[in-house]
Amino acid sequence: MSYEIELNFNSKNFKGKDPSYVVRRTSTDGINFTGFKESKIINFLNRPWLKEGRVNSPWHIQATFADGYYFLCIAVGDVKRYTAELLYVGYSKDGLNFKVLPKPLLKNNAYRSSIFPMGSNESLIKMGAMIGNKSGEFRYREFTLNKDRIEKSLK
Repeated sequence: MSYEIELNFNSKNFKGKDPSYVVRRTSTDGINFTGFKESKIINFLNRPWLKEGRVNSPWHIQATFADGYYFLCIAVGDVKRYTAELLYVGYSKDGLNFKVLPKPLLKNNAYRSSIFPMGSNESLIKMGAMIGNKSGEFRYREFTLNKDRIEKSLK
């Protein structure tokens, strides 16, 4: 599976008005992925980045999978200016409908970043994050997600 950002600067590919969309493409061999027409548009159940600015939209993403959950690390900003400021984490059970944590991991100067599972048990998933910013600096952060809270929020 591959998650990608598609810009929407003309209405040729998308019916909506969002400046960008996240699409999911699939592959049976990890090399050859479905074309654009077969890709699925990701549905965000909430978009907390809009509270920070109406022009905000996903700019860079990175995906990972752990314990039956898909996770997206989402750098968000004004994609028409080719930039990001905010960094969010989203999660999903089906890989198509994502709930986004309400508070960003980083509130300004975000760039390409990644999250990864570090371990889990029956109730928690421990995650690590490499947080990049536009000046080239990287930070490391750890956080823990509660599986019961994830499940309840997805219902």
